[in-house]
Formats: sequence, C-alpha cells, structure tokens
Amino acid sequence: LEPEEPRWYYFLADTYRNMKTVEFEKKAIECYEKRIAMFGGNEEEVFVSRLMVSSLKKKLYKIYDYETLSGCESSTRIEHYLAAAAFKMEEGKMVDAHVILSKAMGRVGQRPEASLFVDLKTYLFTVPFFFAVVCSNLEKIEEAEDAIKICESAISCANEKEKHQLAAMKNYLSAIKGKRIY
Repeated sequence: LEPEEPRWYYFLADTYRNMKTVEFEKKAIECYEKRIAMFGGNEEEVFVSRLMVSSLKKKLYKIYDYETLSGCESSTRIEHYLAAAAFKMEEGKMVDAHVILSKAMGRVGQRPEASLFVDLKTYLFTVPFFFAVVCSNLEKIEEAEDAIKICESAISCANEKEKHQLAAMKNYLSAIKGKRIY
C-alpha cells in the first residue's frame, strides 16, 4: 500500500465493505475516513467515502452521522440528502426530512456530473418517492401529489414493492383529500 496515495485507501475501503462482515466493515470505516482526510485525488471518492462512512456507522453502531454527510454539501449529487432525510425519518423528524428532501427535489431528473456509483433511480424515482412519503405524513397533499407524478413518470425504475407502495400512497392521499373541508 502506498501510504500517500488516496485511491488505494478508497479501494481498500471498498474491498473491506464488500466483505460484508462486521470486522471488515469496521476496517472499511477506518479506510474511508483516512481517504476523506487525505488531500488530492478524485473528489467523487471523497463523496462516496462520506456516504459509506455514514451508512456503515448507522448499520454497525446505530449512529446518525450527519457531520460526515454535511461534507457533501458542495456536491452536485443528491444521495447525501436522501441518506440524511432517511435518518431524520427514522428519528420521526418529518419536518427536518422535508427540508432536506426539498433541496434534493431541485435536482431530481438531472443527471449528476459524477460518474462514480451513480444510481439513476435515486435521481428519477427514489428521492421523489421519499419526498411523497414525507409530504403525506405532514399532510402536504399538493406537494405529495406532485412528487407522485414524478415517480409515475419514472415507474420503470421501481420494483414491485415500490409500485405497490406508490399505489397505496395515492389511495391514502385521495382519502385525505376526500375528508378535507374547503
């Protein structure tokens, strides 16, 4: 291992993470954190390293690592917003999740400039889907309906469970609208 080469730490971390054992995932966190701290190299590796650290800390230690995710703010990508919003949703902080996902919704449908581990489903379906869930929980019906329309336009990206959830959410919103007194 070349101790000053950032790429090697990134790829070593990925290798450890892909071993899918607690021991190796802990080593992955160490290597990703080392990569984040190093200067130079591919900034996408730093972005993905931040996502992986926050994800692994949540998985292994039940820690919501917002600090590591906050380092992603300058990116044109939206995966960090999705991760932070999911954390907030798990904590029951729907208003905070709404604020975070509102930022991401401005980039939905736009292909990021990035090339490392980009899942287009996140940009076309997943973020609007989560936004619709949050909006429906907050009874922001119009925003939820708009997000559902975006999801429907990208329905080919969804798996069967997500398609079923989307249909259930539409029914739920229809029921809420039917009960509203204007």
